[in-house]
Amino acid sequence: MNVHVRHSLAWRVIVPIALTVIATILAVGLLVPRTIAGNATDQAVLVSRDVATQFTTIRQYYTENVVDKVITGGTFKASSDYKGDAKAIPLPVTMIHDLSALLAKQDVVISLYSKFPFPNREDRVLDAFQQEAWDFLIKNPQETYSRSEVRNGRHVVRVAVADTMAVQACVDCHNTTAESPKKDWALGDLRGVLEIVSVIDPQLVHGATLSRSIIIGTILIGLVLTGIAVVATASVTRPIKDLINAMQEVAGGNFEIVFPGLGRRDEIGQLAVAFSHMVSELAAAREREILDQARTAGMQAELARVARLTTMGQMAASIAHEIGQPLSAIVTNSNAGLRWLARTTPDLDKAQACLQRIARDGHRAGDVIGSIRAIFRKGEHEKVPLNVNELIWEVLRLVQAELHDARVSVRTELFDELPDVLANRVQLQLVFRNLFMNAIDAMSTMTDRERVLHVRSEIFEPSGVLVAVTDSGTGIDPKSKDRIFDAFFTTKSHGMGMGLSICRSIVEAHDGHLSASPAHLHGSVFEIVFPAAKLGDDEREIQGMGKQDQG
Repeated sequence: MNVHVRHSLAWRVIVPIALTVIATILAVGLLVPRTIAGNATDQAVLVSRDVATQFTTIRQYYTENVVDKVITGGTFKASSDYKGDAKAIPLPVTMIHDLSALLAKQDVVISLYSKFPFPNREDRVLDAFQQEAWDFLIKNPQETYSRSEVRNGRHVVRVAVADTMAVQACVDCHNTTAESPKKDWALGDLRGVLEIVSVIDPQLVHGATLSRSIIIGTILIGLVLTGIAVVATASVTRPIKDLINAMQEVAGGNFEIVFPGLGRRDEIGQLAVAFSHMVSELAAAREREILDQARTAGMQAELARVARLTTMGQMAASIAHEIGQPLSAIVTNSNAGLRWLARTTPDLDKAQACLQRIARDGHRAGDVIGSIRAIFRKGEHEKVPLNVNELIWEVLRLVQAELHDARVSVRTELFDELPDVLANRVQLQLVFRNLFMNAIDAMSTMTDRERVLHVRSEIFEPSGVLVAVTDSGTGIDPKSKDRIFDAFFTTKSHGMGMGLSICRSIVEAHDGHLSASPAHLHGSVFEIVFPAAKLGDDEREIQGMGKQDQG
């Protein structure tokens, strides 16, 4: 028996693993590049924030320790145009712009801008990011505003931090300088935005390389895992297929097969051992079945012989007729012979002919009697205490094939504590078999309802046993109700009309009673009542048989 690939164990094990590997590769291919690019951007933001903090610290230091002292000394001045003046040093903001120009060669651009109209910056126009950064930082001066974008074909990260009045010297300078856009500066006021623009193309290229390496590694690991799953699954499915083939051999009747895998110490070995034990039990059950079939065949042969015996008992009238004919001929021929001999001149030839016919008719009657005696040579009339329920089960097993072929289901209600009855086992088996077969025949044409054979046993008061056999067949024709137990009366096209007549004769020979009536809804009910066996009944039966033998 071939298993469809999609229903096989290998398919159910390998396919989920393969799908999981594919899903993992897709997830890695989608998530890892994005994650690495995001990490590069986040790292650039952190670095830019550190650079901004460093520039702010340098500016603060330059303001407090250089510019303030120079201006206080009066020899030098701080100016944005310091390069053409030997007595001038750069302003802190000018220093920031100059450093930004130097760092631009290292792919880092630092700019300082403001919405206030500082000198030489009145015409500056802020772009969208700068405008958004100013609006954000004026409300959140301790935060950082950032964005990644593409500028001139290069990926950059723009980070903006607040440039506030951090030292009193800056406040005093801005409030006293004529070019200052306002005169009420205070510590913590936002005067501008310090922006650091970093190029992150190298980091992205490195991240892409790392992503490819991770994806390739994931694919290789997935292939290795799939290969391991295939090998591991094959190590399980191959022995299972061998076990299946062995079981198919057992199904074909080979109980001598040795199961593969008996030497293994894993679950396959345990399964092989279990199968081996099961086959041993099946072989033993097969032997018991053969013995039961032989015993059943013997019982059926005995029942058939008893059927012939009891049939002959019911056919006594016709047998008597067969014997009566040669006897009547013997009487007629003997009278004729006497007349031929009583003449004045006896006619010996005709008398001899009469005697020859007498001899022939005598042999004929003897043959009839001999055939009848041959049927009664065994001691079928012996009666012993019997359990009726056991007899019922025995006969149900005998007619199991007929029940199966006719699609008849059996329902039993057998009372456990029934007393024994004094009876002949074979004859009662014949009675039950006749009733069961009649019930099966009565239901053979039924198609509109379930075919049920109901057998019930119970105690029949005051001291007896009742057995009822009910079918769901066509029932008893009211016109035939009073004749169904008559000899040679039958409603079957193939029947002899002897079955129920023989059954009633056997039951009555056991001091019992057999009756028939319609069932509640459909079918018929046949009830048998036997007297319960009493202590000493078997001895009285044997004594009665002895007296008959003496007679």
